[in-house]
Amino acid sequence: RIEASDVSEALGERDRRIAALEVEIQRLRNTAAVQPPIFPSAGKGLDHRRLQRVLDFIEIHVENDFTVATLASTAHLSQFHFSRAFRVATERSPHQYVRERRLEHAKALLEQTARTLTDIALTCKFSSSGNFSRAFRRVMGITPSQYRAERRALPNTSPAPRS
Repeated sequence: RIEASDVSEALGERDRRIAALEVEIQRLRNTAAVQPPIFPSAGKGLDHRRLQRVLDFIEIHVENDFTVATLASTAHLSQFHFSRAFRVATERSPHQYVRERRLEHAKALLEQTARTLTDIALTCKFSSSGNFSRAFRRVMGITPSQYRAERRALPNTSPAPRS
């Protein structure tokens, strides 16, 4: 026999988990090195809620493997319809957008950590450090090593600690 307190306790747990996920998404938005871009054509392909749900999914899972089918499922659309609508809304394919976000994530890792290029490449789901370097150079015009060296050579803009 199910008691009313059991039902309200189960619903309370669900609400707590939903609230925790919403807090985590907001934290990721606030602390992300680069915020996802605002798309002026959003709503023409995907409505704003579906697009935001997909963009949030990508930001949270940028270091994980996922497919266009997974993104389509997140938007509650067929793969074909999702791919077309996403391209209309963002002016790039889902694959191109995910690759851009992974490269932005890699830039943040290059700046903020001492991890090896191979580790960063694999974390950002590139098949090898060579493929990562080629993709990075194509977008940035310099290699990941050069990017890291240039960023580390920049003067620290934070005030020096007082003695």
